[in-house]
Amino acid sequence: MILNKTKSIKKAFTLIELSVVIVVISILLAGSLYFSRTISDNAKIKVTNDRIEQIYNALGNYLVQKGRLPCPAAITDSKSNSSTYGVEASADNITYQKNCIDLYGGTEKTQNGVYLSSNLVHGMIPVVNLGLSKDMAEDGFGNKFTYVVDRRFTGYNDSSDNGVPKFKTQSSSSIITVNEIFYSNTQQATSDAIFVIISHGANGYGAFKSELASQNSRSSDSSEMSNDATSFNDTNGTASFDATFIKTAEGSDVFDDIVFYKTRNELLKDFSALSKVSCPAIEASSLDSNSVEYGGTYMAWPKSEYNQVVPANTDCPTSYRNTVVRPMRKCGAFGVWGEVIEPCN
Repeated sequence: MILNKTKSIKKAFTLIELSVVIVVISILLAGSLYFSRTISDNAKIKVTNDRIEQIYNALGNYLVQKGRLPCPAAITDSKSNSSTYGVEASADNITYQKNCIDLYGGTEKTQNGVYLSSNLVHGMIPVVNLGLSKDMAEDGFGNKFTYVVDRRFTGYNDSSDNGVPKFKTQSSSSIITVNEIFYSNTQQATSDAIFVIISHGANGYGAFKSELASQNSRSSDSSEMSNDATSFNDTNGTASFDATFIKTAEGSDVFDDIVFYKTRNELLKDFSALSKVSCPAIEASSLDSNSVEYGGTYMAWPKSEYNQVVPANTDCPTSYRNTVVRPMRKCGAFGVWGEVIEPCN
């Protein structure tokens, strides 16, 4: 009897099959790495936003206690090598505190690492003065937050404050502008922000690392370039930056900045700090929109505090004077005078 034996034949992968397997594995690995990096970046973004929230709470508490916003700290300081890391620039110098600048020889100058452009001062978060840890000066990506503040909200308004810091009486238009860009359309979020806190995102373009005195390379993206500064000059304390910042830039492939800002009135409301703003003195003149006129005589009022009811500096004209000699007026919220309570009659 003849037995038939079946031969087992082993077949190897073809080059095409191997190529397909390699491609599939590569796609899976790439997807895994992208997913892992996304999770990591999201975690760092959360850390960044959480720190910004804590910084804002500290800024509000500082305002309530000191009557002003703090000046920036030097952004060029190194975390491990500088004893002034996160310390408000010249915080003990009353002249400097007046508006975050030092006046010497008739010239305005900031401390090294703090930069001035018009009324804006650029530096890092003064975490030490805010009672925060030094780590809070950095975002989740290891770069220092940029802190830009209008110096008119950091000291004394004028000599009438008698050396007592007073938050700026009236909000000025076009202080700091924050825009949002949706592809080719630009929408203004505000033109009245008094400070911005900026994380330069995962790419870190234009930021300062915690241990370095020099700036990271700058982005070529115009929106990201709006959020950093250049041409830093410690000799005269200036840098090149303007009063416009970008919060979002839909359509940009690289924009990843995180921008936080507040207007004066938002800050005052958030921390119930209306008492920090005075009502301005009213001149007895038709040129002062707050003045009130009786028979051609304009009433003047002194600078007053929130909720204070005060008489005018000017007597009512004789023909208008009955029971009221001087009209009364109340200082309202945000430094805005209310209507006359007891008018000339």
